[in-house]
This record gives sequence, C-alpha cells and structure tokens, in this order.
Amino acid sequence: MARTARIPRLRCSTQMLSAGIKEYLQESSLHGLRYLADPGRHWSERLFWTIVCVAALIGTYFLLMSSYNAFQYHAVSFVSETAYLDWNTTFPAVSVCETESPDKLYESATKVFGVKRNRNLDFFLRDIVFFDGTCRSCSTQCGTVMNCTNDFLSIINMVRSNCTSLINNCRWNGEPFDCCQNFLPLQTETGFCFTINSLHNRHFLNGSRVNKQLIDLISNRRTGPGTLDFMAKESIKIFIHAPEDVPNFNHPQDEKESLFWGLNFHMRFAVTEIENDPQLLDVSVAQRNCRFPHENPLTLHDRYSYSTCIVECHAKYQMLFCNCTHHYMPNMHGLPVKTCGVEGLACLNQHSETLRSLKTSWSTKPGLACDCVSSCTEPEYSVVWKSSQGNDAEGDAEHEQEQGTRVRLMLDSLPTTRFRRNVVRTRLDLVVSMGGTAGLFLGASLLTLVELVYYACRTPSFKLRQWRQQYSKSAAAALEPTASPPGSRTRGDWDGDGRGLERAANPSALDAWGRLHQHGTSTSTSPTVRRVQPVLSAFQNAGKQPSSRLRRPGPGESAALNNMHHAGAFDLYM
Repeated sequence: MARTARIPRLRCSTQMLSAGIKEYLQESSLHGLRYLADPGRHWSERLFWTIVCVAALIGTYFLLMSSYNAFQYHAVSFVSETAYLDWNTTFPAVSVCETESPDKLYESATKVFGVKRNRNLDFFLRDIVFFDGTCRSCSTQCGTVMNCTNDFLSIINMVRSNCTSLINNCRWNGEPFDCCQNFLPLQTETGFCFTINSLHNRHFLNGSRVNKQLIDLISNRRTGPGTLDFMAKESIKIFIHAPEDVPNFNHPQDEKESLFWGLNFHMRFAVTEIENDPQLLDVSVAQRNCRFPHENPLTLHDRYSYSTCIVECHAKYQMLFCNCTHHYMPNMHGLPVKTCGVEGLACLNQHSETLRSLKTSWSTKPGLACDCVSSCTEPEYSVVWKSSQGNDAEGDAEHEQEQGTRVRLMLDSLPTTRFRRNVVRTRLDLVVSMGGTAGLFLGASLLTLVELVYYACRTPSFKLRQWRQQYSKSAAAALEPTASPPGSRTRGDWDGDGRGLERAANPSALDAWGRLHQHGTSTSTSPTVRRVQPVLSAFQNAGKQPSSRLRRPGPGESAALNNMHHAGAFDLYM
C-alpha cells in the first residue's frame, strides 16, 4: 500500500513568538514601539526609545492607579445644604415599650402563679416578660430552688398590655388621632412595642399601607415644628429613632427614656436629615459605605438599617454561643432557629456581658464585632432638652383628671441645614480618566486593545499557515520525478552538471514501464500508479532504445531520489 505525504504538526516555538512580537512592534499603533523593532535604527536610538517607552508605561501605571483609588475610595462627598425654604422634615419614629413596675409585677405574679407561690417566681416572671438580655433567675434559681416553665408565650400574653390598655389621648400638632391605628405593634428584641411612623409596620411588602387612617408626621413652613402628644397608662420606655430603625439593646442612651407611671415627660430634639444624589444607587455599598433600606441582605427584617443589622448580629452570636435565640428575637423568615428555654436563657446570661456590648474589630474588650454599615437615609437626632416631673408640677385643665404618664415630643425648630451625599466620580468618569491617561502617555485607545488581541490570535495561526504552505511546496517539488526510463530526460532530472539518466540496458524493463502506463490509464487507477504516470510519460516520449547499462545517479539525482523516498511519493510495486 502506498504511503502518502504527511505534513508534521508544528508547535509554538520561541522563533514563532519572536516573529510575532517583532511584527506587532512594527505594526502597532502605540507611539514609539515601531522604533524598537526597526532594523535600520542605530542601537543608541533603540536604547533611547526603550527608556522613553518604559517611562511612559510607568507614568501610565501610577496615574491609572490614582484614578482607580479615587473612584474606589473617594467617589462620594458630603456637602451641607441651606436651601431650606421648601423642605419637608420627617418626624422620627417613636416606639413605646412597656416596662416593669413593682405594683404590676406583684399583681401579675399572683395572677400567673397564685397567691401561695415561691416568691422567687416573681423575679423569674420579670426576667421573662421584661427580658433585657439577662435572666439571672434562670441561672441561679430555676431547677434548684423552684421549677420554671418553658411556656414563655403564655406568661407574656397574660402580663403584657395591648395597645388600647397602654396608649391613649394621642395628638399631632394639637389634632387628635386614633392611637392604635397609628401606634402599630412591632416585634423587637426588647419585647413587643407599639411604634408610630416606622417603615417596618406602616406598609405591606407590596408598598400599600396597612390601614387608611395612618397620618403623615411631616413638618414644614406651613405646619411649623411638629409636636406629638400621648398618654401612657403603664410604666413605659420610649425610643426615638429613624423610620427604618428598630429599638435594640444597644440603642443610643440619649434617644431612649424609661418613664414610671404618673410622670410628665417633655423632650425637645433637633433633626439633621440626609439627602442623597440619585446617582448614589449606581455606586457600590463599599464605596459609599452605607445601604439604602431596600438593599437588605438580612433575614430578620424587611428593611435595612444599622439597628436591624445589629439585631441580626445579636441573633447570630446567640446561635453561636448557645444554639438558640431568646424568645423576643424576631422570626428569621422561616429558618430553623431554636427558641431558648430556661437552659438556653441561662446560657445567654453567662455570655450577657459579651452579647450586650459592641466593639470594633481590633478591640480586645468583651463585645461583638458586628460588620454593619449605616443607613444612607438615616437622619441625625440630637436631644436639645428633656424634662421628667410629676403630673402636678405642670397643670393642664383639660387632662388634670386623667391618670398616667403624659408624654410630649417636640421638634425644637425647623432645620436650616441638611447633609447631602453627592457622587463626584462615576464609572463613566473613571473610564474617561483612564482613557485620557492612556492616550496622553501611549497614544492608546480602545482599538489598541482590539489590535493587541488580534495580533495575539493572528500571529501563531498566520505563521503556522505560512510554514505549512512552504512545506507543501517543498513536498510538491519532491513529488516530481527525478528518474526517467532509460534514454530519456525530463523536468527535474537535471543535476548540477546537467546530465540525465541513460536508458536501461534490459529491454524487459521498458516493457514493465509500458504495462504500468497502460494500467494507469484505466478507470481504476490507484494512487501509486498515478504518482508513477509522469515517469511513464517520460519513458514513452523519449523514443530511444534502452542502453546496455544504467548509469549511477549523480549527487543531485541522489538527493532528489532521497526526497522522493521520504515524501512517500515514488513507491512502485511490480
């Protein structure tokens, strides 16, 4: 069976890489590179342009890094605005949470455990119903001095007051409104509270309001500074906070107040709001260092804020330390989280010093290092003045017969300044800056990158195709006959001195060539015979008798025959 010519597989070599780099340098649109590969340049010129190109690359690198760092770490700026004439200032959210009082604690313990009870159960009831992060009775008395139940929810429902028995006589700027239609229940880690003007209970997930009687606590030049009045029938703890925030164990001390029954409490505060550039949404959280309420990665609440992040941090560390969370922790959206019983609360009490404190990541003091960023829309509240006195100290004829704690929260004055986050460097600014730098130092553009990719992909395949074509030409030259029948001279038979092969002396050899030629003209010509046909034609066209001997091939003829043998192009089977 005949052998066919096979083109070897070429591999990428240093020669191919060198040729590709040289071609790119000569053809590149980058300024100065063509002088490095120009063979007609003196070595001193090449050295000069090498130094210039390297200096340009270094300058490009430093300016590009400066542009990137400015975009990454200084994309947002704070400015102060004073165009306050048309501002609408939002009143803070106010959370009212019932707290313990000696009288109610005794009455509730009698109601739950009976008159003939272990007096230590009163402390257990206080620790469960008004949980503040500790349960000392769970650690010291439950299981040893008394039997404690794990049915916390039943005890809470029997002791805690609902909205109608806790808050009444609500007024906004002197106008009465329905308390329980606006002070809506909110589950917090301090217990069940009633909150007005909160994002967490005013709207459903689809954005619609929970009821049509919700009032908007807005202050402007037309309404004047807002004032909220209400009366509490039990001892309470008041939290003022941003609408997206929730009360928690680490709430700022100035923004909360514990009020016993029968007090008259007044608070004046100032608000400094934050306005955001609409383009701030296009900036990453890491760059602006804040989150919008709808950018919520948390599982406990539907709106993000710094306080909701802290509450979730508490829950995660409680799970880590004790494999459960306390009974007031908001639900983690269906996640399989265990609620602590008496033993779990005893475990939390052992870690209470750590769980109730916050610290920075580099601090060594006890506490939790929670990775929480602030809210982008959270205002800043500062208490101007507050007073807590007995009801008789400041009389009011309209309410002098009412019993309870009177609360008045007032906006001290309409704000005259507010902060604004502006985006000073966008992605487009980064692209323009980097493009200008590359164009200034290197004369580069976006098409330069396309050109680089084009040459990187083109050079190996183009060189491989060139080498294959050259090899095919050499193989085709080797396939042409270098030996002819006796007495003939054909193309390719010539060696260095121009002599050809003489005819063969044996007449039977000529007959064999003739038979092969006749076989080659048939329809079933084999590849081997087709390769021999040019030689047969040379024999027939010679028209001479074979000589009596064969001459030894010359040096050129031997090389041609060797090429034919290696290419597999002259295999003759008789």
